[in-house]
Amino acid sequence: MFLMAVLPQFVDREAGGVVAQMLALGLAGALLQLTSDSTWGLTASAARTRLGRSPRRLTHLTRAGGATMIGLGITAAPPVDRISSRLRGRTSPRGGLPSRRRSSAGRRTR
Repeated sequence: MFLMAVLPQFVDREAGGVVAQMLALGLAGALLQLTSDSTWGLTASAARTRLGRSPRRLTHLTRAGGATMIGLGITAAPPVDRISSRLRGRTSPRGGLPSRRRSSAGRRTR
């Protein structure tokens, strides 16, 4: 889908052979992606083999990876004050402005 949106920008209609140009650009992109993904896969496999020889080192790497995931989760979490105010009903479900409710007397309250 992405290539169908991007490739037409690089096709020269005046040169002719629009279909051939699209196929050539698509094939070049696919080969680059295959080369890149294969390189990353082989590099990761070699690193895992080399680093995984020692059980102690593997334990340390596993713990470091877990700590990294926890740290990223904490970083991506919303601030605590937004969570607590939302639980108390002070903001609308979409965030932003406070929600307005009517009191029993019919007046708007915050």
